[in-house]
Amino acid sequence: EKYKLSKQLNRIRIAVLPFRLSENARKLGKKWEFVDRIRRSTAAYLTQSRRFAVLDRDYSKEQSEELKFATKPGVRTEELARLGNLVAVDLIVVGTLENLNEHRRKIKIKATGRRISTVKSTASFSYRVIDVATRQVKFADTKTLNVDGKIRSLVRNMGDTIGETILNAIYPILVVAVDKKHLTLGQGGRTLRVGQKLELINFGEEIFD
Repeated sequence: EKYKLSKQLNRIRIAVLPFRLSENARKLGKKWEFVDRIRRSTAAYLTQSRRFAVLDRDYSKEQSEELKFATKPGVRTEELARLGNLVAVDLIVVGTLENLNEHRRKIKIKATGRRISTVKSTASFSYRVIDVATRQVKFADTKTLNVDGKIRSLVRNMGDTIGETILNAIYPILVVAVDKKHLTLGQGGRTLRVGQKLELINFGEEIFD
């Protein structure tokens, strides 16, 4: 028996590894909760893009226990073909949460004398995409986000922003077909949103420098 690998593994294999915290970010309570949510949101964005084979690095113990089940007495011998099929990744995403703050401000309305509270959250995150085989840094960036609301509302936005930037750096959005007044783009999922504006660029003559 031979195990048939998923065709998705023909895509670029990528894994989002646990992110780190800078000394400045460590001062905030529940910091690990937020940094882990950013990582999971980034992995979810890359997965739904269907451009990468996203490999899990969180539940290795559970996966190993399930594979051991194939070796137990009474299990079909064909199930042994599942063993020895783990694959390595081509790229890893690593990053550091540099800063995370929640600013609260009270405003008094002159007409009514009523006081209202406003909350604004800020986060700064640096990350890299590294080629595992050569340790070459394929892409690096730092993102700073400001949102009206608590930190929780910022976390998913940060993960989506990181995932979108990585996706567009490796797979830029391209027009793959034109049919009269319709354009078909080679991108989908959460990558594109209704009402989003894009700049359409026509490639010119190829230049060699």
